[in-house]
Amino acid sequence: MGKQIVIIGAGLAGLAAARLLRKEGHNPILLDKGRRIGGRCGTRRSGGHLFNHGAQFITAVSTEFSALCQQAAASGAIAEWDIGRRRASYAGQPAMRDLPSWMAEDLDVRQQVEIAHITKQAHNQLQLTTTQQDHFVADRLIITAPAPQTTRLLAEVAPALSSAAATARYAPCWTVMAGFDAPISGIPAFSADVSDIISWYAAESARPGSSQEARSLTIQASGTWSEAHLEEEADLIASLIFSDFRQITGLKISPELLQAHRWRYAKVTVPAISEHSRDEVIFTAGDWCPPETADTAGGTSYRPTGSRAEDAFLSGVSAARAVLTSL
Repeated sequence: MGKQIVIIGAGLAGLAAARLLRKEGHNPILLDKGRRIGGRCGTRRSGGHLFNHGAQFITAVSTEFSALCQQAAASGAIAEWDIGRRRASYAGQPAMRDLPSWMAEDLDVRQQVEIAHITKQAHNQLQLTTTQQDHFVADRLIITAPAPQTTRLLAEVAPALSSAAATARYAPCWTVMAGFDAPISGIPAFSADVSDIISWYAAESARPGSSQEARSLTIQASGTWSEAHLEEEADLIASLIFSDFRQITGLKISPELLQAHRWRYAKVTVPAISEHSRDEVIFTAGDWCPPETADTAGGTSYRPTGSRAEDAFLSGVSAARAVLTSL
């Protein structure tokens, strides 16, 4: 009987690992604590509005991620979005979650399953216990949770990997979602570095494939400002950020819906050293532990920093290859 491979997390890292393992004849199980897959490639629908409140777009530099994006674009899951970047940018059509949903096709994904504890069993197997006291057995485990959660989960069962994860650092991000009952006009469709508070905003109608009128805005605060206000109430954050947005842009109309979402682990600022061989059965992946280098289509070398969605994907691929080598 083949080895049972379990992956914690169904973001880009976990999905990339699972796709490669599936291609090589394995049937990994992905366990994700959320109601929706995709991690920070998140999309929310509220009050008749659609908001891409996580990653705003993705760019591709490496050969492997460029190939994936081209395949996803051919399928209609994403499309190029010209936002003035030097490299090609892609966005969902119109939901960013469309990319992970496309990646998850034919994979065994179990949602709303949160792992609380991991222990080693006989024959070098692992037992994963959920918060609901259910159990999974794994011969190999790839954990793609954010570094602080990985640190906690592996503290007893894999201290070296836990210590490595503890070295990663993140910047948080407060995101505001504003929905209107009248079309938005008189401001650019999107812009970066708007103010000391706001690092990016976009009208959701500007995205490829959008059928919406210009009635929804997604506004993201800078990491520095988000860090300083991380523990504030969401309603206050929404009001502060939108007030700054209105003052900077001159927008006159008021939203009928105003919500804020806090991403504690939005962007890696200090990645951990990627090392998949410290444990015989446990492997880590995620934007916080990207591989040291990756090949680009031009034959040059790309050094991931953990700050891009692509880095999570590359880390998942790297972890899956390490698992395959270990079998």
